[in-house]
Amino acid sequence: MATRFKEEFSRLIPRRHSASAPSLDTQAAANYATWSPPVSEIKINFDGAYRKDDKMGVALALREAILLARRLRIQNLIFEGDAKSIIDFMSGKGIVGSDCEVIMINCKALCEQSNFNRFKFIYRHCNWMAHDITKKALRDPLFCNNPLIQMVWLDTRL
Repeated sequence: MATRFKEEFSRLIPRRHSASAPSLDTQAAANYATWSPPVSEIKINFDGAYRKDDKMGVALALREAILLARRLRIQNLIFEGDAKSIIDFMSGKGIVGSDCEVIMINCKALCEQSNFNRFKFIYRHCNWMAHDITKKALRDPLFCNNPLIQMVWLDTRL
């Protein structure tokens, strides 16, 4: 079944543009960007569809993703999300607001202990599936605990 989903996904979602594609400005690049599957890494996508412009939910989602990776002892991974300020903070290139600063400092400490240092920003329109799954999980408690419901729901989305 996973192979079928991957094939359908590959057919529906365009591939990343080639290296020979013309240079685009930032906005055009944002509109042209697509998600690409990992080659030799594991991608852990986090999304905290909590409230608009509230990074607390995203910070908590990242913390749970880090804890999951630690529990499963996953190495060679990339944390991927659509909250640029969170990704920038974790990459050492930015600051976060006081509403989630303590959680983010804890995330950084957990990552340093586990040698997790790869974070990638992905545009929301490329991250729609993770965002939709998060919203569905918030609205439907049965969805979180029932793999059959999850597969049926995913099948209707792809």
